[in-house]
Amino acid sequence: MGRQTDVLRRKGTARQEAFFRAVLVGILLGGLILLGFLLRWQYAVSSSPFWDEFITLWSARNITRGVASPFQWGPGADAPLTRNLEALILRSFGFNVTIARLPSIIISVLAIPVTFYTGKRMFSVPAGLLAAALMASAPQVVIEGARARPYPLFLLLTLLSVLSFYGWMIESDDDIVKSHSQGWPFVICFVAAVFTHLEAILLLPAFALSAWLRRGRRILTRKWVLVDFLLCGVAAIVALVLFVQGENPPGAIALNQGVWAGSATIELGLKNLEVFNKLLRRTPGGFVLLSIALGGLGYLAVGTLWTKLSVGSSSSGRARGAKERADVVSAVALDRQRHALVFLAVLLLWVTGVIVLVMGPRWGSETRYLLFLFPMFSLVAAGISVRFLSF
Repeated sequence: MGRQTDVLRRKGTARQEAFFRAVLVGILLGGLILLGFLLRWQYAVSSSPFWDEFITLWSARNITRGVASPFQWGPGADAPLTRNLEALILRSFGFNVTIARLPSIIISVLAIPVTFYTGKRMFSVPAGLLAAALMASAPQVVIEGARARPYPLFLLLTLLSVLSFYGWMIESDDDIVKSHSQGWPFVICFVAAVFTHLEAILLLPAFALSAWLRRGRRILTRKWVLVDFLLCGVAAIVALVLFVQGENPPGAIALNQGVWAGSATIELGLKNLEVFNKLLRRTPGGFVLLSIALGGLGYLAVGTLWTKLSVGSSSSGRARGAKERADVVSAVALDRQRHALVFLAVLLLWVTGVIVLVMGPRWGSETRYLLFLFPMFSLVAAGISVRFLSF
């Protein structure tokens, strides 16, 4: 009887501790959301509109007046999704810069809890809170999150694409094609991201590479996986066609000087490193976070190689050795944090490599073009920081 009482008492204490932790996490997360909103709101009401905002609002007003088609791309990189959202706001509340900025503020603030949930699911609650803190307070994220531009919505949709793809392909060791509906959240979020900004197309090969690394080369030949990726590819092609039509409207003189042409061109060679340097300089502790992220990824690579070498060196054993090797491989396969780090690293390294080695030189001066990578960078830095501190 006394033993049962002790068990019940311990269970009650554990429930109380879990409840206290949940309340504390809720308070911290709520504080970060409030901080993020106040910082963005302060910028929105105290700063003059950025010149790109006038382009967005002008094109949105043309939609409300019936002058421009809601499906038209442009001017420049302005995609239909953001322009139609702003057109809805202008139609409802009139032409007001602060009101026009409000959707961006709300969307940017929503990215904070989504980042927390993603970090919690990939790593741990402390990692999720640290990543959310970076998203709430990073100056460049705050500034662009308070402007009437597509970048806040693009960032949120990119983050949702990463989260849904992680849940679909990366997180579980179960068969991911037992239901063809598992990939639809990723497809919807990715297609929406493409029609918010063309940069989303850069991520599609990285998603395919991540699936191949996690599931094996045959995963991309499975029917519903192939269909999902084909839908994303078709959306990318349609977006590119609409973009080209928007850059070269019928009857216009072809000057070959589109607004976004300097970024969309392909130019092989080492370049555009300055834009990453600039973004890190504008992020408090940016280079420290980069050092932590690179150190953690290096540790991950060395640890994975060491594990494989250790497994290979024990191949002379018989039944016991085989069992030990199976245990090691199983432990590595079930390491959720390691899979998450590899997944995020593939996305970051792929896009960074394309921008530095392939894309046009205009990227070197436009830090806002990199903001869609910031949640992934925050998650890597937060996950590795918390892991180091737990040693």
